[in-house]
Amino acid sequence: MIKNIAGLVLVVSSGFVCADEGRNVSSLMEKYLSTVTCATYESEKDLRIFELVKHGNDVQAFGVLWTGDKSCGGGSGAGNVYVTPVVATRWGELVVASEGEFKVSSREYNAAYFHEDETLILNVPKYQEGDPNCCPSGSETHLLKYDEINQKIIGVEAK
Repeated sequence: MIKNIAGLVLVVSSGFVCADEGRNVSSLMEKYLSTVTCATYESEKDLRIFELVKHGNDVQAFGVLWTGDKSCGGGSGAGNVYVTPVVATRWGELVVASEGEFKVSSREYNAAYFHEDETLILNVPKYQEGDPNCCPSGSETHLLKYDEINQKIIGVEAK
């Protein structure tokens, strides 16, 4: 009888993460961001979630795109774009892998696409010489991949 109950609990708990993955990632990121920034984030409006690694039906890693100020003072950390990995442990728990975060010095992003070759294409505004502080006239594109072994978002060269 005890073995049957333990087996049922294991199935229910591991299935829970798969059933509500997007909501769980959003909730986890909202908690993380409340500890490292001074802003309030709403998952629907402020966070873009990408599936980075999928084995069978299980997503093993997500990338969460967000903008914000980690310094809370508007100093040198103000106005950056981040892609933060959220990974599943072998027990099915989701954790923020903040040491694997990729940062782009820009206050916003123009566009972000997850390409079928598992590359995240991120386009951000870029100031050109002579641009006023309000209005960058250029843009730059970053190609990002997820390093599954090191749980890190990395920049890659265009092919």
